[in-house]
Amino acid sequence: MIKIKAVQENPKVGDIKGNTALIEKYLVSADKEKIDLLIFSEMFLSGYPPEDLVMRDDFLEEITKSIEHITSLSKETSLIFGAPLQPIIINIGTPYTLGLANESKGFIVFPSPEFCR
Repeated sequence: MIKIKAVQENPKVGDIKGNTALIEKYLVSADKEKIDLLIFSEMFLSGYPPEDLVMRDDFLEEITKSIEHITSLSKETSLIFGAPLQPIIINIGTPYTLGLANESKGFIVFPSPEFCR
C-alpha cells in the first residue's frame, strides 16, 4: 500500500526560507509516519502569486538552492511541490514551472502550461 499525504498550508509570497522550513517540517513528520508521497500546492516554495519576483535572478537562485537542500533531505519520502525555476535549468525558455517531484535521487520538472508564454 502507498501512503500519500496532501499538505494544505498557506505559504508566504517571497518567503523562500520560511516556505522551505514548512516543507522540512512536513518531511520530517512524513518520514516518521512512513509516508511515501508528500504533496504540496502550486508554487509552494515561492508562495502564490509570485508575480514580478520570478523576474529577479537572485530570487530564482535562492529557489534553486532551496530545492537542492530539500532534495538532499528527502531520503524515504518523495515530494511534489511547485516552484518557479530559472529557464536554463528547465530549458523551456520560461521561469514559470510547476510540479516539482523529488524522488530521493533528484527532481523532475513538469512545465505548467498555465504559466508558459
